[in-house]
Amino acid sequence: MQELKANVAVMQALQIEIEGSAKNGNRYLAWTFVEAANFAVRYCEPARRFYQKKKAKRNSTVAIKAIAHKLARACSHMICL
Repeated sequence: MQELKANVAVMQALQIEIEGSAKNGNRYLAWTFVEAANFAVRYCEPARRFYQKKKAKRNSTVAIKAIAHKLARACSHMICL
């Protein structure tokens, strides 16, 4: 039962609100995904290519946050299975 509650808490932290500002969710969890995205850019070639393409169109912060968002979605899908 506790594991289910923990999964629900993580899912609520990962939720993206369609309306409102971009400052939604758990800031510590967001920081963790940004750190994981930085690691992925350094050591994962597909992530590096995506980062470089995104950075060419926008800026480095947006590119890192896009990778962090991809990682968060992947984790969310693994938790829900």
